[in-house]
Amino acid sequence: MTGKVYGGYCAILTGQIANICALKQRREISFTAVRVYLAAHEERKKRCKHQSRRVQFRTKDIVNLLGGKVSLVSVERAINELEKFSLIKWSEDSVIFA
Repeated sequence: MTGKVYGGYCAILTGQIANICALKQRREISFTAVRVYLAAHEERKKRCKHQSRRVQFRTKDIVNLLGGKVSLVSVERAINELEKFSLIKWSEDSVIFA
């Protein structure tokens, strides 16, 4: 086994999943924040393919990725929750995970 995952999957560290689950279990973040966190990983992975050009990270893309079942305001609130616990740093130019 090489450690590389084929098929376009995005690797998330065990510690990252443990942190997000612990915060959700303690009710410090919402379920929407968990979904946004995972969607943000996917969005960053998609944009890594386009390193030769400027990429943008938009909250409306997260809404679309989540099937439009959450509002733009809910996604922005979830990002703020994640930033509060330093799990993510979101800007239009980059997404950085702790």
